[in-house]
Amino acid sequence: MFSAPPRIFLWSDRFLYLGPSFDTRCHRHHAAQILVGLDGAFRLRGGSEQTWSQMQSALIDTDTPHMTDATGTDMAALYLEPESAVYAAFQQSRETKNASRLDSFSVDPALRQTLAEYRVHGAPCEQAHRASLALLKLEQEPQMPPELDPRVVAALARIRGDYEGLDELAQHLHLSPSRLAHLFREHTGVAIRRYALWSRLRRAVEYALNGASLTETAHATGFTDSAHLSNSFRQMFGLPPSFLFDKRINLDVHIC
Repeated sequence: MFSAPPRIFLWSDRFLYLGPSFDTRCHRHHAAQILVGLDGAFRLRGGSEQTWSQMQSALIDTDTPHMTDATGTDMAALYLEPESAVYAAFQQSRETKNASRLDSFSVDPALRQTLAEYRVHGAPCEQAHRASLALLKLEQEPQMPPELDPRVVAALARIRGDYEGLDELAQHLHLSPSRLAHLFREHTGVAIRRYALWSRLRRAVEYALNGASLTETAHATGFTDSAHLSNSFRQMFGLPPSFLFDKRINLDVHIC
């Protein structure tokens, strides 16, 4: 029986996964996430102490603890970087401004069918990009980034490049470490060290998709060793990174 490979589309500010679901441990990640069951419902809850809710699709906002139970279900998962223009536009367009940080999310049935077809047959980057905008209920790609303090913009750029740590970054920006940490959280809503971890893990995904080994990726992205990377990946996404690094797993990867 034909089984389509998992499909991954990676942009600079988001990535889209189409493939079999994973049951996850309780975790949280800096990216906002939209989950869509492509051939059935899945269960979602905010943590091990909360009750399960059955959903067809859900929005999980930034740094929100959650876990899923979706065995045997094909899923679409769209991750958004919160400091991006597209996330700012999405937030502005949301129908319910004060919605829960973890809640059901409406997806047009025709779009769900389109994602299911892309899951089976694949799609070029352009079509996947249009589907990501449709999921966000945006008609076009936002062009203007959200306004941030210039020092935070500089910090974000440096963290995404070669982050050496809070002290070195603060010195580069002529701020005290405590002032930079406060300013960063004030403008982004997340601790600078946690954002740095998210950024390094995102770079690790890119390395993996370009064929690097787990050990090579760990060294290239600032982790002490492969075990450190594996543990961080599991804590952030609730998953082992094996589905990215195991060469026996066939992946359909698009660096868009």
